[in-house]
Amino acid sequence: MKKTLILSSLLCMLVMITGCLEMRQELRLYNDLSGEFHFCIVYDIDEFLPIAMALQEDQLKQQIKGQDIPFEINEDAVRNQIVQSMKKSSETKTKMKPIKLPDGVNMKLKFHSDLHKPYDEIIIKFKHYSLLQKIQSDNFNFKNLVFSKKGDNIIIEQKVDLGNLPMNQQLEQMSQNKNTAEQAKLSKAMMEKMLLKFRIRIPYKKYEVVKSSAHKIDGKKNTHYWDFSWDDFDKNKNTDIYLELAPKKSSPKSPKKPKRK
Repeated sequence: MKKTLILSSLLCMLVMITGCLEMRQELRLYNDLSGEFHFCIVYDIDEFLPIAMALQEDQLKQQIKGQDIPFEINEDAVRNQIVQSMKKSSETKTKMKPIKLPDGVNMKLKFHSDLHKPYDEIIIKFKHYSLLQKIQSDNFNFKNLVFSKKGDNIIIEQKVDLGNLPMNQQLEQMSQNKNTAEQAKLSKAMMEKMLLKFRIRIPYKKYEVVKSSAHKIDGKKNTHYWDFSWDDFDKNKNTDIYLELAPKKSSPKSPKKPKRK
């Protein structure tokens, strides 16, 4: 039983380091300039499953060493084992001492137990967008997400930099250790498939977009989209996010027609 728990923890750790498929960030601004910030890390269990099953097989061979006992690795059981271990790890994080948040900000961590693409989600609700930059955390900060004013206009800028991602810094440390260098090499190869997706939902009733660097705009959802791949960073493509909002001018009301006597 103890060995099974150790294996589950190991699989969970490796998936969280190497099995990342997507990072998603969504900023939702409401008309009173309050809003929500959602940050998700999506893990690809299918990508990692062959490695996980091989580890499970090695463990079973060690347990029945010298005995002629047939065994079969159940794919669904291994998948479920990984996800449940990830869920437990995520729940442990939620019980840790919370970071200090400014007044007007609430944060919640949530794990979504999908058997193919589970994901961790951080949800931050704020009474005003300026409060985001007052959040202080070693693992999560908004230094690269900058809000500024130009007259009455609101400018949102973000420099997307892979070097500042916690997982990239972790891989750098692993590559310098001879015991984990090979794992770091595998992890980087899997991370090269990673996608970074950014969204900004605008407060369309009171503001309009005057300038945007978005790759795609959905007018019905009032949302601007940016999608980046690892290749974009390797080739030094522009990975800056820029959005400028201006207050909508209220249309003059038509004079009322005089009532007929």
